[in-house]
Amino acid sequence: MGEPDNAVSGGGSNLLSLVRSNRAGLSRLRDDHTEILDNIRRQPRTQEPGAGDIEERVTAVTESLQLLEVGVAESGVMLSLAAHFDTMESERTLSKMEMRRVKVWCY
Repeated sequence: MGEPDNAVSGGGSNLLSLVRSNRAGLSRLRDDHTEILDNIRRQPRTQEPGAGDIEERVTAVTESLQLLEVGVAESGVMLSLAAHFDTMESERTLSKMEMRRVKVWCY
C-alpha cells in the first residue's frame, strides 16, 4: 500500500477542512454550470446544421450539473455526520465526568 495522505491522516479536523473546501468549490462549480445551462437555453433555436450541438451541450452540462449536486449533497452528509459524532463524543465525555463525580461523592 502507498503512503497515507498527510492532509487526511493528520486528523479529523484536516479532513473536515478539506470537505468544507471541496463543498465550497463544488457549490461554485454548480452555480457556474447552472449559469452556463441558462445561457445555452436562452440561445435562439435554429434548424441550421449544427443545431443539434446545442442539445448535446445542454445534455452534457445537465449531466455534469447532476453529478455536482450529488457531490454537494454528499459533502453535506459528511459534515452533518461529523457534527453528530462530535456531539455524541461530548455527551459521552460529560457522562464519564458525571459518573466520576458520583463515584467520588458516594465514597
